[in-house]
Amino acid sequence: MNWIELDRNLTLALNGWNSPFFDPIMTFASKVWVWFPLYFAVIIWYFCRKNWKEAAIVVAALLLGVLISDRLSFHLKETIERLRPFADPAVADSIRLLENPGSHLFGFPSGHACNTFCAALLSSLTARRKWWAPIAFTWASLISYSRIYVGKHYLGDVIAGTLLGLAIGGLLFLMIRKCILHYSNPE
Repeated sequence: MNWIELDRNLTLALNGWNSPFFDPIMTFASKVWVWFPLYFAVIIWYFCRKNWKEAAIVVAALLLGVLISDRLSFHLKETIERLRPFADPAVADSIRLLENPGSHLFGFPSGHACNTFCAALLSSLTARRKWWAPIAFTWASLISYSRIYVGKHYLGDVIAGTLLGLAIGGLLFLMIRKCILHYSNPE
């Protein structure tokens, strides 16, 4: 069995772990707009808990990270052209699609996973609060799994998006680290 077949089989298994209780929850979790209150709360938290210069740098980096991860994942989807499960003739009849398929047929890598894991890593590294990382990564994992659950992505799409998002978040953190340290410990 090659990796594509394995990815298809694992995706069908994950997509098949469903219930009438979780269907609306996962469909809800998969929507981008649902998470705007959390994003807004994180931005407010930075400006309330950090000095305004450090908060501005971190929030700008978070916004830049999401923009880069979103655009890069979209560009890769259009370049690689791996069909989403609902559009792939090999599994389309077996996949449970809980959302409108939309007009984007390509899904590798997952933009949701890329964006959320970039934001989770960057916010965890900059918040410097032990309680935040488990929340941020649970949130990113829930959104990423929801994309498989609703039939929009393969597990491989989500893994690739996760790794890409972590790389972008890590690189951005390395780029802003000295500025953050300077403004968090002014001399």
